[in-house]
Amino acid sequence: MNLKHAGFFIAFTASFLGGCAGVQTAPSSPVATQAAPAAELTLMEAPADTARYYYAVGEGDSTELAKNRALAEIAAKISVSVSASLSNELTVTTNDDKTRTSERTDSKVNAIAKTIDFSDVSVERTQTRGGMKYVLVKVDRDHLLQGQLRKVQGTDDKIVKEMGIFDKSEIFYRLKLSYNIERLVNEAREQLTLLRAMKPGYDDSAFQNRYTAYEGKIREAKQQAVFAISADSNSRSLALLIKRFLSEENIRMSEHGGNVKLDLTTSAEEKSFKTTNVKLKNMKMVARTTSLKVRNTSGVVISNNVIRTKATSPVGVDDAIQQTRQYEDLIQKSGILSFISGNE
Repeated sequence: MNLKHAGFFIAFTASFLGGCAGVQTAPSSPVATQAAPAAELTLMEAPADTARYYYAVGEGDSTELAKNRALAEIAAKISVSVSASLSNELTVTTNDDKTRTSERTDSKVNAIAKTIDFSDVSVERTQTRGGMKYVLVKVDRDHLLQGQLRKVQGTDDKIVKEMGIFDKSEIFYRLKLSYNIERLVNEAREQLTLLRAMKPGYDDSAFQNRYTAYEGKIREAKQQAVFAISADSNSRSLALLIKRFLSEENIRMSEHGGNVKLDLTTSAEEKSFKTTNVKLKNMKMVARTTSLKVRNTSGVVISNNVIRTKATSPVGVDDAIQQTRQYEDLIQKSGILSFISGNE
């Protein structure tokens, strides 16, 4: 194991152990599990991995901790293959980027490997020496593989269901659904990366080709969408903010025509602002109620969201009304289209 993978294993093991506390293991048969005599001088070693099983020995001050450390070692073995796969998928353009790319890769590998489902673990042997517990575990590769396949299929089923709705929806709802579909596709691809690490040579092209086709449909929806935004005087700054975020999604806008029409209206009420702070004595506060109505090309309202916020300004009431920080926080949290429609 080279230095990069050795350094990753140390960091990975520490984080992995936190997720192993609740691991359910299959009960071992009385014949398979035996405690070595306390006086035994030779520490047991893990056999070499075979085409069917992973083996590892873990050490800890309790049997459970020792077992979890053994499982962390097996996860680290798998993660080395995951790391190599992810590294090959990244393009590094400058020397300065190499460290950051390595950190991003290790972080992603850590997150992916922690999802390994060790639901069928055989404790082959235990040993006690110097107050420490040693546990030899055996994990069936095929059981791991089948569990991972079930995860992939479960995520894929969700994607297929979302795309079924996507294909039947109007342009605005296609845009909105795209967020969740893209998230699920990324999740499925990470699961497939782990699956390929468990079974080198596994052909996931059927999944990957379909996901690429889905992404093409999402890009097409974004290219077809044209927003026409109208705003009252209290919503001027909000309109500019929405246009900025839509542009970042490569969604076009038009002052007149459009197949997605967004109407913004904001009512505001000044609120008292009591403070003993001299610097804040001139602060103005308003309570805002903002309506975001989306209409289709026929003028039918297909989405109607209401957002209530408060804002302050030392300049005056109108300036407080135009403040956008709270709007921006909401957009950053849920995405621009969910902000408009009100559903995350």
